[in-house]
Amino acid sequence: MRFTASLCNPRMWINMRGGSWYRHRKKSIVDDTTFKRIVAAGYDVVDANEYVKPMSPLYTDYDSLPELQSNFPTPPKMDQSHPDWHDEICKVFNASVFPIEGLQQALAFTKSVRMSSELPDVILKQADSVEFTEAEDKMAQRIVQQAFLWDAYLEKLPKIKDPDYPSLNPKREYGIPLKRSNEIVFKNFLRLIEGKVSPTISLSRMIAPEEEMRVNCSRHNSRVQFRLTPLVNLVTTRLLKPILSTKEVEDTQHLPITDIYPFLTTANMEEENVYKKTDHFVVQPLSKFPNIHTSVFSHHIPGSHIHLHPRWNDDRFMGATIMTNFATALLMAKRKYGEEVPKILPEPITTQMIHMTGKEFQFCVLQLNTLDLDDGTPTSIKNNVWITEKLDLYSEIRNDYGKEIFEGYNPEILKLVAGMYLST
Repeated sequence: MRFTASLCNPRMWINMRGGSWYRHRKKSIVDDTTFKRIVAAGYDVVDANEYVKPMSPLYTDYDSLPELQSNFPTPPKMDQSHPDWHDEICKVFNASVFPIEGLQQALAFTKSVRMSSELPDVILKQADSVEFTEAEDKMAQRIVQQAFLWDAYLEKLPKIKDPDYPSLNPKREYGIPLKRSNEIVFKNFLRLIEGKVSPTISLSRMIAPEEEMRVNCSRHNSRVQFRLTPLVNLVTTRLLKPILSTKEVEDTQHLPITDIYPFLTTANMEEENVYKKTDHFVVQPLSKFPNIHTSVFSHHIPGSHIHLHPRWNDDRFMGATIMTNFATALLMAKRKYGEEVPKILPEPITTQMIHMTGKEFQFCVLQLNTLDLDDGTPTSIKNNVWITEKLDLYSEIRNDYGKEIFEGYNPEILKLVAGMYLST
């Protein structure tokens, strides 16, 4: 029994010792055999419930109601009876999958070479060309505080296990969801940047709805499908210009292709038989803004963003960034050249990506030159990647018993976002 005020009653406490707590847990009607004696005497007995219920306004005769069907049909089972079942196994890459070999596996899968640990010079020059005033800098800091301290929406956050103390079972606390914080930061940064640039540039950009995008390719004679849901897709009227010219791409042919033998580049991907074969992107080709300019992804797997997740680390996070950026470039290549994309693209496809964990930002630019991914010839055409390390937006932000602590704001993040926004 629950330890309540009734239980604390002295007399009840004494009776519990004699087992009366068990007898009194549920009061029942004592059978005094009256019913049996009346029937034995030859009288007709009618059940009182059957006589009283029809007279009550609250009574419902469920037996007389028609057979009711649920408004929400039962989802199909994930077996051969499923309408999307295929005998061919598909390897799926989604937000919860990470390249087990990290950066090297992502470069091997995409057949890419890392050009630099910084963004291309053209983007850095555009970032330096944007000067934010002191008032705008304070506004950017208020945006960060709004996202992580002041937002009114709260929900129960997931548990974060500490690997140093695995037996501890921490209590779930109320707080602002990380995905919501990332969305507030980025969208308000965009509003701040749009006030600094020409209206012509702003009118050529649009934010696409948040919806899963799906794209298929083949690797090691296996079907591979990317299923990704971006936090924000910045779409534009035209594709981005290539970073490297044709001659500069040919000059990178001597760079070696990453090899992760004995692993395949599809290692650690999920294998499924239930999938859709078609590609999907919420923005249709006939839209005024059909092309992806910059994709923003929120990485909010519990514990992974603060290095407490047992499997995620910085190297695997960087690999996931490249894989995700490759998926957006592949989607744009299929949109431009059709399903039968040439193995060597007539004109490279360039896409940008920002990967956020809340505190950290990672920027990536990928130039897709080839889709001949299974050609391991050392002198073959390769794709080009520029990816930064994780950059901290701040050093500390928390609410310490009603006192707000916000330290170490990094204004370079906003300038890099502006540099990517200005890319054409």
